[in-house]
This record gives sequence, C-alpha cells and structure tokens, in this order.
Amino acid sequence: MNNDILFSNPHHVTKLSIILGMCLIAAFVGFFATTELLRTVAIIPAILYFICLVKKPLWAYFLFLLITFDLFGLITEHFLQLPGAFKLRDVLNFSLLAYVFISIATNRKTSVFVRSALNPFIMLFMCFILFVVLYTAFEFDVSIISCLRIPRKYLLYLSFFVVLYLVRNEKDFKKFFIILSVIGVVSCIIMIAQFLLASKIIFIPHAQIKYQQLGGFYLPRVYLPSIDMSFLFSIYFWLYISNNKKKYLMLAILFGISGFLCFSRAYWFKMFIGATIPFFFTYSYEKNRFFKKVMEFISILFILAICSQLLGLDIMSFFVKLFERIQSAYLDLINRSGTFGYRLEASADRLKYFLDSPLFGVGFLHYSSATESLKAAFMRGYYVETVDSGLLSLLTTMGLSGVVVILILSVAFFIRNKKAIKTTNTMFYRGISLGCIGYFVGGTLSFLTLPFFISTQEIPVIAIAFAFIEKILQLNNYQDETSSGNLELSEKI
Repeated sequence: MNNDILFSNPHHVTKLSIILGMCLIAAFVGFFATTELLRTVAIIPAILYFICLVKKPLWAYFLFLLITFDLFGLITEHFLQLPGAFKLRDVLNFSLLAYVFISIATNRKTSVFVRSALNPFIMLFMCFILFVVLYTAFEFDVSIISCLRIPRKYLLYLSFFVVLYLVRNEKDFKKFFIILSVIGVVSCIIMIAQFLLASKIIFIPHAQIKYQQLGGFYLPRVYLPSIDMSFLFSIYFWLYISNNKKKYLMLAILFGISGFLCFSRAYWFKMFIGATIPFFFTYSYEKNRFFKKVMEFISILFILAICSQLLGLDIMSFFVKLFERIQSAYLDLINRSGTFGYRLEASADRLKYFLDSPLFGVGFLHYSSATESLKAAFMRGYYVETVDSGLLSLLTTMGLSGVVVILILSVAFFIRNKKAIKTTNTMFYRGISLGCIGYFVGGTLSFLTLPFFISTQEIPVIAIAFAFIEKILQLNNYQDETSSGNLELSEKI
C-alpha cells in the first residue's frame, strides 16, 4: 500500500515542483537582494526545508513544531523573523498549509483526509479573528499590519488541517505519536537536568531560572519552552489505565515529574484534572484499575514516608508544606489574595478596558499602535495581554464575543471527544481519547490563570489534540465500513 498518494502520480509531482521552484527562485532573489549577510546565508536551509517539505512533509511539520517551542530554549521566537510582520514559526506554518492546499488542488480525492465535523468551528473561529482585526483597524485608525501582531498566533490553530492531512492511516498515526513522544522525552530530560544543575550551569541559553520556596527549601523553578507536559502526561496515564503496559506508566511518571518541577499550582491543578476527569468516561474495569493504581501509589508514598522518618529524614514536613501550597491556591482564588490578588491588581487597567467595551474588548491593539493614531495612544508601552490570566487576556482583546466563540469550539470538540471514547474499540486509541479529554478539560478549567487557548506554544498542541480525535473517528468509520476492519483510510482513494 502506498501511503503517499500525492507523489504516486508524476503529474502531481511536476505541478508541485513548479510551484515550489517558483517560491525558491523568489526567495533566492529576495535574500540576495538584501545587504544583510544573515538573510543571504539563510537561503541554504530554506532550500533544504522546501526539499524536506516536498519529500518528507511529516518531518517538515515537526521542524515547525520545534521552532514553535524555540528548539527547547536554544533560540528565541525572534530568530529569523520578518520584523513587524511574521515570525519564523508563522512562515513554516504557512508553507505547510500551502503544501496541503496544493496537494488537495492537484488531487481532490485527498480532501477526504481533512474532512471533519470540527472544520466549521475552526473556520468560524478564524473568521471571528479576521473580524476583530478589521474592527480594531477601523475603530482605532491603525494599520492592518499592526493589528496582526497579536492575532497571528491564532493562525497556528490551522495546523490542525496539516496534521489531519499528514496522518492518513494507523501506521502514520503511531509514527506521529512516537515522534511527538520523543520530543516530549527530550524536553523532560532537559528540564530535569537543568533543574538538578540549577543556576550553577545554565546549558540552555534562553531558559529562565527562578527560585521557589517549598517545604523550607529554595528550589529552582525552570521556565523552558517545550511541549505541554500535561498533554503527554494525561495521554500516557490513561494509556496505562486502558492498556496496563508498564512502558506507558514509566513515561507518565517522567512527564508527571517534569510537570511537577514547574512548581505552578495552576499547572498542578491542570495535571490533576487531566488524570481524574477521564475517570467519568471509563468502563467499570478501567475504574477498578484506576482505584487500584491510585491506592498502590498512595501506599508506596506512605511506606516511603515511614521509612524516611525511621531513618531520621523529616520528609513529612515537605509533604505538609506541599499540601499547604496547594491549598493556598484555593484560598487565594476565593479571597482574591496572594499571587492571584496581586495579578488582579496588576491587571486592573485591562479589566477596565474590557468593562468599557465588553462586546469586543479593545481588539488586537499592539503597544506599538500608540504611534499610529491618537485613539490608540493609551496603549503606549502597554501590553493588552498578560501571561497571568488567559481569560482576562481573551476578554480584553476579544470581549465576551471571543469567549462565546471559544466556548462553541470547546463544546464541539468535547462532543467529538466523547464520541471517540464511546465508539473506539482499539485500546490504544481509547487511551489517547481519554487523555485528550482530560488534557482539554484541565486546560479549560485552568484558563483563569493559565494562557491555555491563547498561548503560542499551547495552540499547536490543542490543534494536535483536535486532530487526534478527528483522525481516530475517521479510522473508526472506515474500519466499520469493512467486514475485516483492516481497511485503512488511504486505501479509499
């Protein structure tokens, strides 16, 4: 069976080669027309990338993903950017979308790969983003270019279609998942190593290290650009519950440790939800296994605590302090005190801007827009978004309308995810489906303090979760249409 239908037809190859060749010539002229040496040298990896895009599009996608994660902190998001326009990740995203569009245009039968019930909701969100861009430009008399600086990250949601197109059958799905997991493992190793080395040796140039007091200890808190560990933790945890394979447990522990080392109470809550919410969608044998494994884990912790006390190690005080820190998150939230209260005070202006324009907020006003018009002068030196609260950022930039659109998309995905859990008989897919619903519910509930739906590094992961569920449903449907249940999606074309 030929998995790559596009390149099985020489006519399609010729068409695509001509288009990509024209792009390369244009890029070549553009780069060499500049006096900047860096851009001149960049033409070489650009050519290699386009060759990779044509021959191995899956690897081109993962390069895009790594660039989005700043190569684990080895580069910054400003690496090889187009000043005032798009960053490198955006250019790679556009190239992948162009590849998918050209592929479907030259062989329309391949459009079956990107058909899904989520498509209308993704496009609704994109149309709303475009509307808010235009609203911002006309309301505040600023340029379209400046209005694109904030919302360009939302175009990363379109990578959903790239994953749908590239993953065509069960073999592709498993290959994609393995590569994604390898990226996650590398992130974990870097995270744990940097934590152990603390600030003595910072081998990741753009990693940030701060110290967190916990249980009487000052522990390093590492801020590392990487794939969301809660996503892989939730998936591997439920793969273990559904499949009962030790390798899944080991990876779940690895991702769990890496997520714990973030020392973020909101992130711990997100991971907790990812491990518990899917319980309500499981079969009885999975519920029993879940309780059994949780009790085993608690028993191991209890034995370790007793042994440490007998050896003279006061580990109980650490767990007490840890529990107090977790409890403080709830107290800060209801009392609007502590870190949460400080963040509310720091974002008082953002809340005021939302209350002044509750329907659409202030739009996508970039702080540099203040120099373009008097109407936008209040934005001088001010960032309309904040990393402290994704919900507040959404309300400020898109108002209640933005919340409604995100809610519609979320409900649509939740319904599709529930369907995947109910209809999937393959235990591997079932574990992934359970993990995805845990990850998404955890991200949604933690959106008050975490930038889940609006984070540049989170959006591609959300798109992957969307694509996983849709692809699982596609493969289930095509298996149901055959008596043997072995027909793969790409064989229908």
